[in-house]
Amino acid sequence: MLRRWANLLRTRWSFDVVAFHADRGAAHVGDLVTLTAVVRNNGMQVGTAYVRFLVADSYDVAHPVFDSDRDLSENERRALRVVDIARGEQSPVTCVFHVPATAAHRHFDLRVQVWNPHRLFRGSYPWKFADTGWRGMFEVITPPSPAAADRVFISYSWDSESHREWVRQLSEELERHDIYAMIDQRDLRPGEDVTLFMERGISESKVTLLVCTDKYTTKANARGAGGVGFETIISAHEYMHRSPEERARFIPVVRNNDLPARQKLPRYLGSALYVDMSDTNWRAKPMSELITAIRRHIKRR
Repeated sequence: MLRRWANLLRTRWSFDVVAFHADRGAAHVGDLVTLTAVVRNNGMQVGTAYVRFLVADSYDVAHPVFDSDRDLSENERRALRVVDIARGEQSPVTCVFHVPATAAHRHFDLRVQVWNPHRLFRGSYPWKFADTGWRGMFEVITPPSPAAADRVFISYSWDSESHREWVRQLSEELERHDIYAMIDQRDLRPGEDVTLFMERGISESKVTLLVCTDKYTTKANARGAGGVGFETIISAHEYMHRSPEERARFIPVVRNNDLPARQKLPRYLGSALYVDMSDTNWRAKPMSELITAIRRHIKRR
């Protein structure tokens, strides 16, 4: 607060970081991790700011492995300006960190600073408006091999950004148990055929996880065009033409589902047992149940 008032008295400009994050909680060597900060103009006039991203080993923050101000090209640094933000408005800024080979099996913290453009252009009066300090963000793990590891396909609906984020977190938790989880967010790239991705994901994976929110179940029962409806047609066909033991490869996971108890799952799954991940502690006992179910089925194959 004192810094903000000092900024206002000195320049009438003031900026703050209202949020910052990495686009994943678990990364692999060679990955590109997108770092995002949301900057707010809480000053007295329209202004421009320059955002600096730092990444460091959680146990050695004195020596950052990445400093956008040091490691990016001139053009990339200029892209970290937020230009002419109106009073009270917010603007997101993103930066990409390439995970080096030396980062294997380490935890990393992220820090964001907001400066005036003098910092960027090496002017005479650099001024730091805000500094988040270090906060834990992601760890670098050894990736399971899509070919050799236990492999599952995650079928879900795009209910919201927060739900997509949860599905990404689920895939990361599975990777920590050496289970490779196929999801569109990571494995489907621009220009690739969406329909083919769904077909291969369901047909070629050892297990299919069905994340049954109430919206997913409703869409699956309707079997509309594209997305969940198309995946349901494939899944239902695979499901109905397999033995009861083989049907266990389709494992329902329930969350954000307010439907009646006997209607939480798509109709073609009948009375199949599901893993309930509705609570915030889904990484504990529910995850253990899911891992056990996946491995029990894969062992039978």
